[in-house]
Amino acid sequence: MLLATLVPKLIGFRACIPRTLSATLSSSSSSSGSTTSLNEMSLRSLTLDEALQLTDPSGNIHAAHCLLYCKTVDGDVEGMFGLCQVRFDGQLGFPGGVIKSEELSSVSGMIAGLQRELEEEINFFVQSSESDPDGTNGFQHVSTYIDDSIQASKSPLRVNIYHFFIKQISEQEFKQCEAQHVQSTHFPLESLGIFRVPMIDPDNCKETTIFKYYKKRGTFLVNFFKHYFAGIGKNQLYDSLVHLDCLTPNYLAQLEPYIRKCV
Repeated sequence: MLLATLVPKLIGFRACIPRTLSATLSSSSSSSGSTTSLNEMSLRSLTLDEALQLTDPSGNIHAAHCLLYCKTVDGDVEGMFGLCQVRFDGQLGFPGGVIKSEELSSVSGMIAGLQRELEEEINFFVQSSESDPDGTNGFQHVSTYIDDSIQASKSPLRVNIYHFFIKQISEQEFKQCEAQHVQSTHFPLESLGIFRVPMIDPDNCKETTIFKYYKKRGTFLVNFFKHYFAGIGKNQLYDSLVHLDCLTPNYLAQLEPYIRKCV
């Protein structure tokens, strides 16, 4: 049943659905591949500064992932496409991975670790001309979560802190990434390929545009959110859609039943 709650379109809004909501879908663990009821999760939202204080590798393992996206215009309609990937375990996710402990001294250090993962997984290199004084290189932080149900010390590289970023690239860079990701060092090992995800509201999918098919048969994003995602990938995509302000509150509400709840 669709949620009737209003969705505030605020920058930095976190996809923390209260426990009172009735969604009890399953979400897959990024490490073990097992599924767990949403009611058993202990997911909390953190600020990036709070998370950077939790650097003890015996208790916390950090991972950073990224949504690369571009804008495209057809006629008078502007739409966005994001890049998603198929993982080695058959689940969907976004490029990125575990951040080394020495990369957690600062935000710029974390982004350097994320860039390393993007190079390895999808052959994406940040252009040197994009370098800026604060070291973010155009990456915007969207969300950070900690899963209190996971103790990293009990299993090597068991991620329990998840960071997510977005980065806008040109349409040319986007297509280049689609064409060249198979040359990455992790293809077809950790990553089995990337594909584009249309991030556009059905109300804007006019019949005269290239977006016309995305509103058919239940609309693309509603159907897409029914797939298995690794870790909290659905929350991260949802947060990004809110951050980018590209969907109406009514359409966002249709996606809420598929994301994990926060305590």
